[in-house]
Amino acid sequence: MKVSVAILLGALATICLGHMYPSKPCVRKSPEPTCNIRKPDYDIMSPIGRDNKPIYPLCHHTTPLLSSAGTFQAGGIIEVEFKNTNTTHNGGHCEFSLSYDGGKSFVAIQTILRSCFYTNETKTVMNRSFNVSIPDGAPSGKVVFAWSWVNASGNREFYMTCSDIEIEGSEDGVLEGPLMITPNYDGSYPLIPDFGGGGEDGSNYYKDRPIVKVTTDSTSTSTCDTPVYPDTPTSGNSERGDKVPSDTGYFTVKPSTTIAPEGNSTSVSPPCSNTKSPSDDISAIQPKSTSTASAEDLPADSQPSVPTSIDGIGTTTTA
Repeated sequence: MKVSVAILLGALATICLGHMYPSKPCVRKSPEPTCNIRKPDYDIMSPIGRDNKPIYPLCHHTTPLLSSAGTFQAGGIIEVEFKNTNTTHNGGHCEFSLSYDGGKSFVAIQTILRSCFYTNETKTVMNRSFNVSIPDGAPSGKVVFAWSWVNASGNREFYMTCSDIEIEGSEDGVLEGPLMITPNYDGSYPLIPDFGGGGEDGSNYYKDRPIVKVTTDSTSTSTCDTPVYPDTPTSGNSERGDKVPSDTGYFTVKPSTTIAPEGNSTSVSPPCSNTKSPSDDISAIQPKSTSTASAEDLPADSQPSVPTSIDGIGTTTTA
């Protein structure tokens, strides 16, 4: 019994001393006690990539929750809470994104540049609550809701976790927005250097990027040959039981090829570009949360959040 207790306390200490992760909505393999995950990942706060070398697949874990972490309305908000914000690496760039094709392509719906986890760019007050606005036109369907982060200071890393949610929207809805990008993850973008003390921060990669369009028209096509996300190594962390997807995890769109998302009636039109590009408004509608008895998830609760403002490129920045 003493050994078991020591092991448990050690795991909890690891959580307390780590970086951070969304405590709600519940993410895949969340160690949050209220999420009731059978086999939680106590290393969920670690980066999925470092120095342009992938460590884990996108989302950190590729196996979805057994049931939805919540149901939300198009035009409403997803209230996101973070745990363990004691290691913020001087902020950095955060994105919240949606995927309608099982995680093959992500549309960024809210982006915070430079000051993630702070209420302003002077970084005097920490922030662990976010209201993420779901666009009015978001189609109905089962969706992967992702958080990604490029830290401002320290090792050059890329963090990402995912929740599995449902969105109730229009039957003929259209979601269009910038492609979620993955700096410091796999070499698809130049390495963003440490910008905790100022200097080059790679924000131009977020401003100059392709647009992804999700519609309910299953015949949507692309007229170019553009990779959504580049191929990554086919091996993951064997101790974690993960395998980095290869041909089934990411895809390249050939001219006039129909894109069929996994398990949804929507289709994704990936970005069209002749070059490899390295280069939100909070609705009054509240999300509709659903309660589940699954051992793998728990619906989100209402939490306060910090207001944000919107700049001219669809990127949310702190005041």
